[in-house]
Amino acid sequence: MKTRKIAFSIVILGLMLILTNCKKNEGSSAPGSLNLKAASFKQGQSLKSALTLAGNLTVTKAVVKIQNLVIEENSGNDNNVQQGGNDNQGGSESKNISEKDGGDLTLVGPYTLDITNGTTQIDNVILQAGTYKKVDFKFVQGTMPDAHSIVIEGSVKQNNVMVPFSIVVDASNTVQLPLAGNGLGIISGASSTLSIVFDINSWIKNLDFSTATANNNIINISSTENPVLYSAFIKALFENIDVED
Repeated sequence: MKTRKIAFSIVILGLMLILTNCKKNEGSSAPGSLNLKAASFKQGQSLKSALTLAGNLTVTKAVVKIQNLVIEENSGNDNNVQQGGNDNQGGSESKNISEKDGGDLTLVGPYTLDITNGTTQIDNVILQAGTYKKVDFKFVQGTMPDAHSIVIEGSVKQNNVMVPFSIVVDASNTVQLPLAGNGLGIISGASSTLSIVFDINSWIKNLDFSTATANNNIINISSTENPVLYSAFIKALFENIDVED
């Protein structure tokens, strides 16, 4: 009888230890929050320097459309994304959140991001603590009347006269952006911020508008109009997208 009591006590003690460890694990895996933004300039740049270049060129509209935004977790944490956060203020046409392997976060979108004024909200999400190393997304075309994946509008000074211009891109490319250093650390219960930078300044500052052909006093740059300038813009575009935390 004494032996049975000892064995029963050991079983109870074992169950207590298991429950204690479970509670600790639950606490350690508590999620954090991530505020996702899009920006038209890098940290340290002023809004004016991003959208007004040497007084000769001004941007009045800058809209980018993306979908399938993935933030990849790379810390060995196998916990999954918990839920989405606040409503998207960047103009998402629809929003869906799904899961990939491990703790990766996938935002299906699409997202229409108006970065004319510098920054806009993409989403606010809850995700598990861990280290996130890379951000992927895909450009996507919208619906009429604004169906292009990228639209930049403004005016450029020619012969002391400001001439309107428009740049439109119909892209479907996937962009992969590694996070510098040790990546983005999401801490349990803490809030973090991540910005995708669409560096408009670098996209257009080296375009030679003096070589452009105007149509009805408007310079249109697209895959079919002013193709040399369009090719230069596309090259600068994919060289000047970054991510900052």
